[in-house]
Amino acid sequence: FGKRVLLIVDGNLASIGREISGYLEQGSVEVAVYDKIYGEPTIESVGDAAKHAVEVDPDVVIGVGGGSTLDTSKIVSALISNKMDIRDMFGVDRVPRKGRPLILLPTTAGTGSEVDRTAVVSDGHVKRSIISHNIAADIAIVDPELTVGCPPRVTAYTGLDTLAHAIEGMMSTASNPLIDALALEIVRIVDRYLRRAYYNGRDIEARFYMSFAATMGGYILSSTTMVYGHSISYTLSKYGVPHGLGTAFALPYAIKINIGVIPEKISRIAETLGIAERDSRRSSWRVVEWVQELLRDLGIPRSLKEMGVPKEDIKALAREMIETYPRPNNPRQLSIEETEKLYEEMWIGSQL
Repeated sequence: FGKRVLLIVDGNLASIGREISGYLEQGSVEVAVYDKIYGEPTIESVGDAAKHAVEVDPDVVIGVGGGSTLDTSKIVSALISNKMDIRDMFGVDRVPRKGRPLILLPTTAGTGSEVDRTAVVSDGHVKRSIISHNIAADIAIVDPELTVGCPPRVTAYTGLDTLAHAIEGMMSTASNPLIDALALEIVRIVDRYLRRAYYNGRDIEARFYMSFAATMGGYILSSTTMVYGHSISYTLSKYGVPHGLGTAFALPYAIKINIGVIPEKISRIAETLGIAERDSRRSSWRVVEWVQELLRDLGIPRSLKEMGVPKEDIKALAREMIETYPRPNNPRQLSIEETEKLYEEMWIGSQL
């Protein structure tokens, strides 16, 4: 790709950044490092990274880190080649030209950002998506060894985000047989390996399969859109709730919303897990119970109250979910009254 590299690395992974830089420099490659990624991408943080990138004018961009770093790298690569405001990229196919050659190495197993065509950035308190093949990576290097040092809490959040990609993608009205097959395989992997990775980060077999599942989840994200679970997560980001925690917390509620209209599809998950019953609705509720048990085992909070969300914000959050993050692909569309009731249930943490 060239001899000048911009290495964008998570701020907490400076040692990995130095190691990669050393290898590249041995090959007579000029390396500039940007390591100021400390949270989910914002207009300001991506703008700062892009300013640095334009000054470097790299032949290739390499992103190493979790989903936030990978999304930042995708946007920065595109901004070098497309002299435009970040906000003009929001939406679908709004990036005119392919970005600089891009190589992504995930250090978490969850977002699937290394293989999808989406990047999410916060504009104030609002999450905005950039969806374009012109921001997708040219090469993804998925090495489970890079995830061994991932802390248990992050392992849980990212692994459950993978599960959300699978189940939400399968529930979407835009799903297809390939998505369903990938989703069910992800469910099998998560059921067998996520707890193992959580309790023993050096379990390389568990890390391998969770990395595999995360990458499959990225393909699902590139083929369909998520349903209400991701909308709920987006509304919670203003309280400092990490994306993976938000999608994990919301997942049983997202399933519950759709049981009445697609019980046969949800019951296929129960069949995969070996917990199906004769009635498809009862089987679907068993899936909800399975998810809840997994969340408890991995230390996920049980209520919005526990996560510090003020009760007086419920009505505003419900309206934000419906108006700012609508999901026309969700099988069942909620009214504002139903959404307010949903947030009340989530604030209390009522048993589904």
